[in-house]
Amino acid sequence: MHFMRQMAYVLTALAALFTFNSSSYARGVALCVEVGNNAKGYKTDVEYFLRWGGDPETTGRDVQKAARHDQSLEYSGTASCRNNERYFLDGGWFVVIKAERSNRTTGRKSTYALGYGQDHASAVLNAIEELKRRDWSWRREHGYIIDTSKAF
Repeated sequence: MHFMRQMAYVLTALAALFTFNSSSYARGVALCVEVGNNAKGYKTDVEYFLRWGGDPETTGRDVQKAARHDQSLEYSGTASCRNNERYFLDGGWFVVIKAERSNRTTGRKSTYALGYGQDHASAVLNAIEELKRRDWSWRREHGYIIDTSKAF
C-alpha cells in the first residue's frame, strides 16, 4: 500500500510538471506583403511572407518580426505587415485570401489579406475586411480565393 501511495505521488508530481496554465498560452500569426509595381507601373502585391506559432508566449509581434526578416532577405523595401493583436487562448483560425483583377488602364492587380478569428468563418470575414482596407476599390463581385487556411 505504501508503494501505491508513493507511485501516486510521483505520477501527480510528473503531471504537474507537464501541465501549464492556458492563460499564458498565446498564439501568433503574421503576414508581410511585398508591394511592387505591375507592368503598367501601378501598385500590386508581389509576394507574401507568412509566419505563425502556437507555442507558449508566442505573440503576433514575435512572428511578425520573423516574417519581416524573411521579406528583408529577398527585398529591400518596407513590407506591409499585419499580425493578430489578441491572443487565441482556445485556438483559432487564420486565412490568407487573394484578390486579383485587371483593367486596361491599371493592368493586373493582386492583393493579399490576412484574417483571423475563433473559427474559419470569422477568419474569412476578418480577411475580407482587411482586403477592403488594403484595396479600397475592391468589391465582393471582384471575388477572392482562399490561398492558405489553418487552425492554430
